[in-house]
Amino acid sequence: RGVDIFFGYSSKGSYVKQEEPNGLTPKEYADYLRETEYKVLFTHQGITIDKGQYSHDGKKAFFNASLKTGDGPKDWVSVNFILASEGSGENACWMIDSLLIRPQSMQRRRRR
Repeated sequence: RGVDIFFGYSSKGSYVKQEEPNGLTPKEYADYLRETEYKVLFTHQGITIDKGQYSHDGKKAFFNASLKTGDGPKDWVSVNFILASEGSGENACWMIDSLLIRPQSMQRRRRR
C-alpha cells in the first residue's frame, strides 16, 4: 500500500511517472525495492525527519529522513528526498521527485 501512495504522490518528473503507463506497477516496483538497499523503506524500526530546505525559486524542497535499522547508535540509514511543487494556489501540492538511500560510507560526519 505504501508504494501505491508513493506512485500517487510522485511528480511528473519522477522516474516512476516517466515509466508509466507501460513501466512497473506499484507491486512490481515494491518487489524490486525489497531486493535492493531500499528494502529498509519496508523494514525500519523508526524514523526521524530533518528540517527541510527550499530552493530559491520555491519550486523544489529537500529533506532527509533517517531510518532506524537496529538498536545500536549507528544503526541509521539516511534517505534524501527531493520534492517538486505542482499546481498553484490552493491546488499546489508537494510531490516526490526522487529519493536516494545514502550508504553508510556516504553519511555526513558531524563535526565536534
